[in-house]
Amino acid sequence: MNKLFEFQDTHQERIIHSRTWKHAWYRLVLEGAGDIFRELTKDYICPNYIYEKIKRIEQHFKLMEIQGYPETGIHPDDSLQTTYKANKKEMDLLLKFWEEQPVETEIQDVARKLNIALITGDYDLAKDCVKVIKAEFDL
Repeated sequence: MNKLFEFQDTHQERIIHSRTWKHAWYRLVLEGAGDIFRELTKDYICPNYIYEKIKRIEQHFKLMEIQGYPETGIHPDDSLQTTYKANKKEMDLLLKFWEEQPVETEIQDVARKLNIALITGDYDLAKDCVKVIKAEFDL
């Protein structure tokens, strides 16, 4: 196991897969972003797997736009705000660990920034990161 994968496996993965989460939809968005980073630490990278996870993130962006976010917002249970309130300890730890996550390549750093952006609600940065990752793999 390489050091990047091991760090994420022993830090972020333990949090995102813990049974303490409430309001799980946004957790799935975060899980998908983490999976993208994990894939980028492997010797063989599967672009289709990355695309599957990107589609989950883009689906969340689309729901936000369809329902007029931020004016009216998506269903409150599916929002970052509700997830953060219900899981403050987990979200704070995820942010801390993503900020500390080592990287070896530029695209890994983009995936790391994607995770941070989704945790902090910086959706413009998150969308930019998704574009860069898609372009990297012609998705």
